[in-house]
Amino acid sequence: MAEFQISGAGEFVEMQAELPDPPPPPPRAERTRRFHLSLSGMQWVINGMAWDMRNPLKEHVRVEGGTVEVWEITNGVRSMPHSMHLHGFPMWVLQRQNSPPQVAEVAVDESGRLHTDLGLKDAVHVWPGETVEVAVQFDGIGERQLFPFHCHNLEHEDRGLMINVAVY
Repeated sequence: MAEFQISGAGEFVEMQAELPDPPPPPPRAERTRRFHLSLSGMQWVINGMAWDMRNPLKEHVRVEGGTVEVWEITNGVRSMPHSMHLHGFPMWVLQRQNSPPQVAEVAVDESGRLHTDLGLKDAVHVWPGETVEVAVQFDGIGERQLFPFHCHNLEHEDRGLMINVAVY
């Protein structure tokens, strides 16, 4: 059933009453990558490494007709929440594990996912002590390109919580 809304020009425009279903997650993953987020001294790190302009490249993804990977993002127990974002490629949340009680109690399925996890994601929030598995489908790359993977909290990104991912 359609609903109507008045546009800025004073005309009625038809709108959908319901959002379409999100696309299904991509097929089988060819690889799993693990990312551990933590604080080392005064720097945030991914897998023990902080962003370094002298050596910014940390991960390589080789795309052969479309590559699907599962990224397992674990946040340290003694940490802060991080909203992790990968430039250029959406993510599907597959599972949440070890979520804090206030998150686990609002899960909508047996995988621990939340309502906000059910569509394509630009960023995924990872709580302290939590592990979130996401699927990423890499395709459409004609030549080697770099894509940042970082925390959307700028203070965390500026303190090292960022890596480049080379996709080719």
